[in-house]
Order: sequence, then structure tokens, then C-alpha cells
Amino acid sequence: MTDYTPPETMPADLQRSEADQRAFYDAVMDRTRQALAAAGEIERFISVAGVDIRLIFAGPRLDEEFMPAISHLERGPISAPDATLYVWDSASTGVEMIPPPCPRTSFTDRGDIWGFSSQVVRSAFHWSEYSVNLLDVPSGVGIYWIDTTQNLPYWARSSPMRTLFHWLMEQRGLQLVHAAAIGDADGGVLVTGKGGVGKSSTALAGLAAGMRYIGDDYLVVGLEPEPTAYTLYATAKLEPHQAQRFPELAALAEGQRPAEGEKVVLNLYPSHADQIVTSLPIKWVLTPRFGDGEETTFEPVSAVELHRAAAFTTMSQLPHAGRKTHDFIGRLIAATPRQRIALGRDIPGVPRAIAALLADPNAAQAAAEAPAARQPLVSVIVPVFNGAHFLPEAIASILAQQYPAVEIIVVDDGSSDDIEAAVRALPVDVRFFRQPNQGPSAAR
Repeated sequence: MTDYTPPETMPADLQRSEADQRAFYDAVMDRTRQALAAAGEIERFISVAGVDIRLIFAGPRLDEEFMPAISHLERGPISAPDATLYVWDSASTGVEMIPPPCPRTSFTDRGDIWGFSSQVVRSAFHWSEYSVNLLDVPSGVGIYWIDTTQNLPYWARSSPMRTLFHWLMEQRGLQLVHAAAIGDADGGVLVTGKGGVGKSSTALAGLAAGMRYIGDDYLVVGLEPEPTAYTLYATAKLEPHQAQRFPELAALAEGQRPAEGEKVVLNLYPSHADQIVTSLPIKWVLTPRFGDGEETTFEPVSAVELHRAAAFTTMSQLPHAGRKTHDFIGRLIAATPRQRIALGRDIPGVPRAIAALLADPNAAQAAAEAPAARQPLVSVIVPVFNGAHFLPEAIASILAQQYPAVEIIVVDDGSSDDIEAAVRALPVDVRFFRQPNQGPSAAR
């Protein structure tokens, strides 16, 4: 067994040393080997954006849960994979995880762990699925652990191991982006924005019309030799009432009874294998809104607004995302024509409008504004104590500055009002932290 310092004897200061972070990784790897020995190994190979990855599941439980979303990426045995990910849970293997390496207050909603900032050993903990994610960057060996699959949220099944894929792609000049992408023989459109603005509706309207499909929620983007979207997950997520708008896909939702607030997950592979493509060149970047009429139309959108739409929603969900992610999205926006798509009520009209946009050689115009990536990234910290009612106004004031390179961090200092609902209702995604009441200075 690898030596591991339990949390009660860890240094009192927040920042953990490289040795501490390496010791935690090694100790988790020891438990991983125990789980593999107890449950047996299931080996899979996938290829994502040209990156070959070996997956080793401890027993069948997580293999059954996660592979449907990524089975379209599966390949035959690869002799020299670029990375290896070990995937296991405690419930089915009987192997417990070691105690956390830090106090509960060090865990954040995004998954970052305060004090664990190593660039060599990446670490994250996600409350939503109760998972630990670790990656030894030089070797490309990662670990994904959850306690049990019993309460695994729908997004963890539809986009599994997202944090590990994010770290692996970033090391290779690629970027996970919170976006959808569809297209045809002329190329594709990348559709990005906060959840609930129409990304999935747009992607599934295209799929139902026979267009080529990359993804509806998270995908991989590369910039060289040209902006390109790569498929990652062969799934789609919809509100239950929206699923009825796509009768062609209704069979994929049969038997699902999502809990209140959850979405229906559609596994699109192998039923739509002929439409799920490995990659598409990005000809346009779009941000959607729901229009008032039957017809789908396009409107001008500034580089600042589009950069904000893509960067806010991506950086708010991916642990360790920061300046590098911001710069990447800025370069993407600068290199690609952009529009706002106003989605009409006529669902079949959405893919027709996109196809017309892709087919028009005179439609694309280079963005006039300076690329947002050239501006320094500014983090705006908003401490809140029982101020949910005032939060929208505070965020609107920040956005009114029209500064392109900004991330907003909301810190709840032990509020008793419904601050979480206020955060969910904001027009942009923010990073959200909670702590017991300690006063504004501690919150900042």
C-alpha cells in the first residue's frame, strides 16, 4: 500500500504540496488495483478526435452505464494508446475509497478542489455524481471513481467522464466545448449558449431531417488546420415535453420516467450510426434563442456576445478551465463567421434554414471586432448573503460593461434565501461557490 496522510494530519494551510497531491493519486491507484482484482477487468478502446484511449472498467457495472454514450467511438485493440483511464465504483466492487484529502469546504460546485492546483496531477470531485477524477498528466493515466451508480444523475450517464476527457484533450491543443454541432456535405454549425436556450432542439431537428450529427451537449473542438468539431457522445438530452416534438426519435425515449427536473436521454447509437460522423469543419458559430414566429431566421451577433455565450457556459462546468480555455474559445470565435439563430416554431424549418446558410458562399463574413482572446481574462467575484433578489441586477451590471474576457464567480456566504434558484435563472452561466457565513472578506 502507498503511504497516504489522512486529512486529520494534513497541513493546516489550504495549499497542498506536489508531494501531497501525488500521494493522494498513488493511494487512489492502490484502491483502483484492488477493485480490478475484486471485480475483474473489462477493456475497451476508443478514439476521440484522433486521441486513442484505453478504458479499463472494474467489472461490468460502469461499463454498462457509460459505454452506450461512447460506443460509437469504440475501436479494436490499440497497441500504443495515448491515455489509459481506470473506471470503478465501490458498490459493485466492494472496495472503499480512501478518505478525502481535504475538508468538505475545499470542494467546489464546479469540481475544483481548493489547494489542489498541480499541473502534473489533476484532481476534481463532483458533488452531483459523487465522483473523484484524477489524471497523471505526463503518463496520461487517469482514474474515475464513484461510490454507487444507484443515484447517478442523467447527465453523468449521457456525458460520462467529461472532466477526464477535458483534461486529456486540453493537453493536445483541443478543447471540450459546451455546444451542439450538426451539418451536411458543406460543413457544420457549432451551436453554443447556456443550457435551455435551444442547443438540443436545434441538433435534434437536424438529426430528424437527416443531417450529419456531432453532438448536442459536449463535443471536442480543434483549431488546426481549420476549426473542426469532433464527436464525443452519441446521446441527446431533452425536457420530457420537448421529446414529443420529435416523433421520429420517440422510440428512443420509451420506458424512461425521469424525475422532476431531469431530462430524457436519447442513445442515438446504433440507430443513427449513419448520421453520427467523426468530425465536421465548423463553418459558422451560432448562439440560439427561441423566436416568436414560425420561421427560423438569423440575426447579427457581436464577437463579444458570442464569446461570452461559449466561454461562460463551458468554463462554469469544467474543473481547472481558465485562461487556456478562454483563449481557445476566443481564437475559435475570431476564426469563424457568427450569427444568432432565432428558432421558429416550425421544427422542420430549423434544419432547412441551417442548410441554406451552409450552402450560401456569400453569407459568411469575417467578424469585425477585435478577438476577445486578446483581452486579459478578468474574474469578477460577487459575494452574496441573503441577496438573491438583488443578484440579477448585479450580474446585469457586470454584463453591461461589454468586456469580452470575463468569468463571474458568485460566492454564497451562508444565505438562507433561495440563492440557488436565483443563480439558475441568470442569463449566463456563472461559477457558484457556497460556504458557511463568514462575512464578505472571507467570501471574497
